[in-house]
Amino acid sequence: QAVSASRGRAEGELVSSLVLRSMKRAVYREKNCGHYGLASATYCHFTSPIRRYPDLMVHRMLKAELFGRPEKFDQMTTNLGWICEHSSGMEREADDAQRESEELKLAEYLQRFVGQSFSAIVSGVSQGGLYARLENTAEGFIPVRTLGDDYFSFDAARYTLTGEETGARYRLGQRIAVVLFAVDPRVPQINLRLAQGSRR
Repeated sequence: QAVSASRGRAEGELVSSLVLRSMKRAVYREKNCGHYGLASATYCHFTSPIRRYPDLMVHRMLKAELFGRPEKFDQMTTNLGWICEHSSGMEREADDAQRESEELKLAEYLQRFVGQSFSAIVSGVSQGGLYARLENTAEGFIPVRTLGDDYFSFDAARYTLTGEETGARYRLGQRIAVVLFAVDPRVPQINLRLAQGSRR
């Protein structure tokens, strides 16, 4: 419902991303547990465009069964629990490595645009400031001390920062204009500031 309600709105892409992040990560198991996303009671990897190791295991087990090699089949079945656990762990490591490499390359790319303005959407709110996501998916941080000469109170339930004197309010999903202040690809870290006229 949240994805449908946000479709076509400024925060639609952010809502979709947050819903995906909140979903439980899939794991490989030796017993059939079906597939929740496909609403299928029976499911296993068989062919994948990226040729995961679990796909190859299914191929090997089918070949052993079809071509009458029970000892090979039994050997793979005995090790299946460990293989599932190891494959799930390696997939998580691969996902982490992919995310880190993307962040690094985005930071390297953005170095040439320091000082320029961008449209962004508030992707996170904390006591320390705002996280803002640019249209190219790079995410940067806006420290609360740069939001203006005001005390900003953090509402953890509503994900907002509100200035006590000015009433300026920043919320999750809000569209803002930002300036790329500094980039450090070694971390990688992207620092942003609100552009003039973006304070509310």
